Amino acid sequence: MPALSATPDCCWTVSAPKGDFPTLSGHCECEVVVVGAGIAGLSAALALSEAGKSVMVLEAREVGRQVTGLSTAKITTQHALIYRELLDGCGETLARAYADANRQAMQRIAEWIERYAIDCDYQQRSAYAYAISEAQKAAVVKEAEAARSLGLEARVLHQAPLPFATSCALEFPQQAQFNPASYLVGLAQAVQARGGRVFERTRAMSFEHDERWQVGFEGGVVSADQLVLATHMPVQTPVDYISPTQPRCHVAIAFRPREGEAVDGMFIAVEEPTRSIRMGQDAEGPLLIVLGPRFNTGQDGNVAQRFDELEHWARQHLPVAEPVWRWCNEDYDTPDR
Repeated sequence: MPALSATPDCCWTVSAPKGDFPTLSGHCECEVVVVGAGIAGLSAALALSEAGKSVMVLEAREVGRQVTGLSTAKITTQHALIYRELLDGCGETLARAYADANRQAMQRIAEWIERYAIDCDYQQRSAYAYAISEAQKAAVVKEAEAARSLGLEARVLHQAPLPFATSCALEFPQQAQFNPASYLVGLAQAVQARGGRVFERTRAMSFEHDERWQVGFEGGVVSADQLVLATHMPVQTPVDYISPTQPRCHVAIAFRPREGEAVDGMFIAVEEPTRSIRMGQDAEGPLLIVLGPRFNTGQDGNVAQRFDELEHWARQHLPVAEPVWRWCNEDYDTPDR
């Protein structure tokens, strides 16, 4: 097999500024300690800091360089075809809470970007879930009806605005995209501006609770009234979250688009094999980013072939020139999504 093209790194992280947050040592105290500096942890830390709490954030590696920083970086209430499933399986109350939470999160991100002047290439775009087969049309129509019943704006199109044939598409207008690594560095700086403290290369190793939480790390301990675990998969919990989940992976490639060509919007396929498409940019100019179908982490003997297959598909269907960046995006699937 020929050597893989593109540099093995993520376009978001190579384009983001370094946070250069210190490493913690010794014994410290605060009201709330947040473990994990991804989008969940830093969002919690900034909200708490704005509420006047004394907050410390512990990140085992570097801010913005893990799961959030390697994502497709879409800020959207649209997650393929989810709302019909939520209504049917969980009921209207839970489905509406899910929709409202996503809508409020989108608004909060936009507000924080403006309030704290976070430079993260934030752009409003429509989000599209597109179908290839005629058999998926009914599901797309039902999803649009479900989304509208929950107060979301959704419309069905006969063709997605893509340079290849689709049978239909579900559009959610006024969604957004950004550089997630740059956003997280800006969020961490905003936490510090509000009096919080952010530490990198500080891995929480132990969690003990008596009257207060004692979170141990190499070289010290943090004593806090409250603990927020934002480690993607909880590292300390009385409930077993790990066993029912399946680690999954996607390969991603960022291409230079052909001169004068682009796609307008953020796209995800509703049927297998799912692919995600959107525009982005790095220091050298615009990029067309494609994410491939998911597969179980550690259970594929030839991940390199997945990059080859994704590049082949992109060249057949999209206006791409040379591949520039390639990386893997990892997450977890739960039985109930």
